[in-house]
Amino acid sequence: MYVIFSKRNNELRLLQQAKEFANQLVEQKRDLERADTFPDNCDSEVLQLRAKLLGYRNDLDVTEDRLDRLNFKIEW
Repeated sequence: MYVIFSKRNNELRLLQQAKEFANQLVEQKRDLERADTFPDNCDSEVLQLRAKLLGYRNDLDVTEDRLDRLNFKIEW
């Protein structure tokens, strides 16, 4: 009986997470649409620094992903 209860709790938790992720995705799409309407001819120092920061962040994410995959391979 406890196993069934535990599985149901896990399923409910996963469903709740899926709903939250879906809401986040909708919010991110809305943010991207707003960013697409931002003027293209605006090229301030702040935007240049922001672009650099985003590039560095992307590089960091790629590196962290690669590190996670390598750690996974090492563990197995």
